[in-house]
Amino acid sequence: MQVLLVDGSTFTVGPGSDLVIDKFVYDPKKNKGEIVATFGKGVLRFVGGKISKNEGGVKVNMPS
Repeated sequence: MQVLLVDGSTFTVGPGSDLVIDKFVYDPKKNKGEIVATFGKGVLRFVGGKISKNEGGVKVNMPS
């Protein structure tokens, strides 16, 4: 499955994977915001959008 956020970020998760988007805040006028996600198990691919251009804008918590 693929999740596309309005800033252009994408999360692609495989079958049996566990992903929770804990926080998503985005101001399109300033291209700033914050993404916090927790990945529990499985396969994940993240491609950053406009929020990822800002230092500290994206945090993905992983089990290890």
